Amino acid sequence: MKIVHSIPRVRLLALAVLFAPFLVPTEANGLEPVGVRKEAIAAMKRASVHYRQRVARHGGYVYFYSLDLNKRWGEGQASADQIWIQPPGTPTVGLAFVRAYEATGDKFYLDAATDAALAVIQGQLKSGGWTNSVDFDPRSPQTAAYRNGKGRGKNNSTLDEADWLGITN
Repeated sequence: MKIVHSIPRVRLLALAVLFAPFLVPTEANGLEPVGVRKEAIAAMKRASVHYRQRVARHGGYVYFYSLDLNKRWGEGQASADQIWIQPPGTPTVGLAFVRAYEATGDKFYLDAATDAALAVIQGQLKSGGWTNSVDFDPRSPQTAAYRNGKGRGKNNSTLDEADWLGITN
């Protein structure tokens, strides 16, 4: 079974749009093919719509997906109701959507980033931190004691999530 790592595609598409004005001649610098930037933006939008509508679960993401999207992995096989917090999971994808919004002004990307942020919020533990993943299935043994009261179980925050939160000592 072939595994596809999905995050780099999102990053590459976001980077293509971010740097397109510098790499592609535009009307602004007196040269023509504005169409190339438009094509890059359109390709990024198609990929992002697919990613948001078919790949996301509860607004969140894991690290790897099978080509048919039936298998998902984070630090192990993920259920249909699990998302990952650790990079390159949900926060990483959410930030790629933020950058795409900044580059294009297209509200679709802001909405997609908001979906990712809300998924992360759902996984905040009563302790105030996060663990590596969030399980939205209340019957799952992986469900933790979430701050929103929808979970039960462990309430142990892990410190390695400080990287994506921008927390420094």
